[in-house]
Amino acid sequence: MTGQGFGTSDDYTTIKYSSAGDTLWVRSYNGPQNASDGANDIAVDGSGNVYVTGRSHGGGTLYDYATVKYDSAGVERWVARYQGSGRGDDAAGALAIDGWGNVYVTGNSYGTGTRADYATVKYDSAGIEQWVARYNGPANGDDGPLRWRLTARVTYMSQGAAMVPGPTLTMRRSSMCRAGRLEKTARRCRLAVPHGRASDRRARRAARELTANS
Repeated sequence: MTGQGFGTSDDYTTIKYSSAGDTLWVRSYNGPQNASDGANDIAVDGSGNVYVTGRSHGGGTLYDYATVKYDSAGVERWVARYQGSGRGDDAAGALAIDGWGNVYVTGNSYGTGTRADYATVKYDSAGIEQWVARYNGPANGDDGPLRWRLTARVTYMSQGAAMVPGPTLTMRRSSMCRAGRLEKTARRCRLAVPHGRASDRRARRAARELTANS
């Protein structure tokens, strides 16, 4: 579990329990400003690595996305931060991990002249940013979800390979975003990721990993 705990002001607090409910470890993340930081989502991959994301005060950048990876023993592996171009308050609301260890984080982020937008960031397994996809509504106002749902899914193809789309985000007015290429319709924004293919053996492995993360 993860959330907010009082340490140096408010910090991310992540706790791992055993199947019997015993505490195995507790970890905190304090942002660079010793200010209020709060985690909003958590995910675990097939190797037991733990990922948490939320918002963290960055000083002159105000609040930023901050994503932290721990290994199964609770050792911090990396921290990745993202700040929108508008240098306003940014807050990550959800994350997901695919079968290759890539991490997808989505939330609200201030743009330049666009106020709050949807912003989805992809990191590789080492926490290196791969791309950012943003969506600004036609009114140039504040855009935000009614609820977050970010998942990675595997679909089998008749040839025995796997099609692995990127994450999907449930947005207001029942529209949907997928990270990648931007398409606009009257009520839908779709960010499509090119499909990855794998052998049947790798497809089964990816399916098991993604099922564990869902």
